[in-house]
Amino acid sequence: MVVEDIRVIYYAKDGRLFTITGRQGKIHQDSKNIELTGDVVVTSSDGYRFRTQSVAYRDKEKTASTEDPVELEG
Repeated sequence: MVVEDIRVIYYAKDGRLFTITGRQGKIHQDSKNIELTGDVVVTSSDGYRFRTQSVAYRDKEKTASTEDPVELEG
């Protein structure tokens, strides 16, 4: 499933929230993996912000990664 202007909220075990937004997202319903592309921004509840062009979230591993350059604020 492809979604435009996607927003994903991830609740970390340590209590932090991560909001991930992008222009487009591809959701793999069977694995719950998500690929976000286009002006991706990851914002954490403790004040960090990451900007990149794509992020792949892997549900089984509970990880997000990218091969694109990342800009960090915070």
